[in-house]
Formats: sequence, structure tokens, C-alpha cells
Amino acid sequence: LHVQESSEELEVQIAKSMTFDITNVKKRVTPENLTPEQIAQVTRDESKTTMEDLKQSLEEDIKKQYDELSKNFLRNDVYEYALENTKMELPVAFLKKWIASEEENKMSLEVVEKEFANIEKSIKWDLISAKFALENNVKVEIEEIKNEYKARYVQYFLQSGYNPPAEQLDKFADEAMKDQKNVRKTYEQLLDTKVLDGMSAQVKTKSVIFTEEEFIAESKKRNEKRNANNPAHG
Repeated sequence: LHVQESSEELEVQIAKSMTFDITNVKKRVTPENLTPEQIAQVTRDESKTTMEDLKQSLEEDIKKQYDELSKNFLRNDVYEYALENTKMELPVAFLKKWIASEEENKMSLEVVEKEFANIEKSIKWDLISAKFALENNVKVEIEEIKNEYKARYVQYFLQSGYNPPAEQLDKFADEAMKDQKNVRKTYEQLLDTKVLDGMSAQVKTKSVIFTEEEFIAESKKRNEKRNANNPAHG
């Protein structure tokens, strides 16, 4: 499964497509001093202008974050289950030689031998994913890739309190789309997510209740297990 784009990669893309002119520096304000205009800016909704609106908006954002983490729990469970329960014989000797012979991989046969367990899982997942996508008409459109770039830029800038206008997001996305290697990577990430969500919809699940502390501990445990079993999986 393909990892999400790192913040360093995102910063490089942003740096290529913009320059900054500092025209004003605003002091930090405490929550009780926020004006209706500031609240609307923070919530990205002009109809929200009160502290109660801000509280509700923050609660909704936090819930969305935990909902997405919960989905990732399920996606990872489905990913591991699919790998463990799909019988597949791969031409191991041929694959090792082929991977080592490809210049773009920059891997010696010794390195391939050492990393092959993870490589094999990646190849196996790609085959499982491709078969599921074909049979279930799972596709990723160009516009979805552009929207993904825009969403990443929004999240990046919101960390500093800046909400970029639509035309600036379009410029960022258009610039990012020129990097075909990154476009391919983003395509694979979105396809993985769609495939895993499609698989998740076809399995029986049960709800498990966590406290915040239990949820964080469980998330840490799963990340450690996943990284130990397959460092390339994210």
C-alpha cells in the first residue's frame, strides 16, 4: 500500500509555484478575543460568526479526524487479511533477478534478497488490487487527483491559519500535475483507498468502542506492527 505524500514533498511543490510578500504581521489572539470575521476565517464558513459556531466547527473537525483514523484501522485490517488469505504463487527467482536488473530500482541482488519479503507483499497487493478494481469498476479520474492536491494544500496552509483562495489552489494543482511521477504516486494512493473501501464494504464488521487514550494506544500498536511487518506499507 502506498504511503501518503510527505510534508517535505508538499513543501517542495508549493515552493515551485508561489512566492510570498509579507505586508502585515498580526499578533496572536486568545479565543475570547476572536471577532466574527476571524471565526468565519477559522471555520472557512462565512455563516459561522460566534464562539458557539467555532466550538461546533472544531468538534466536527475532530470527529472527522477520528472517523478517518477509524477507517484507516479497517483499511489496514482488510489489507492484511487480503494478503494473508489470498493464495498466490509468484516466480520468486525470476522476480528477484528482474528487479535487480532494472536500473531505475537502484537495488543490487543482495538488497533485493534482503528486502524481498516486503517487495513480494507489494507485488501481491498490486495484483489483488488490480483484480478487484477491474471486477468492481474502481477508477480514479484526473479531477480526483487534482482535488486531492487541493485538499493537501488546504490542510498544509491551514496549519498557519491561511485559507488559500480557489484560484490559488487551481494554480498549485496545475503545477503539481506536471510532475508525472508524483501524479502516478497520487493515483496509486487514491486507487488503494478506493479498493480498500470497496473491500471493506463487502465484509462483515462490528463496532468497537475506544476511549481517547485506548484509541491512541491501539493506533500506536498497529503502526508499530505494520512498520515491523512491512516498512513500505502506510
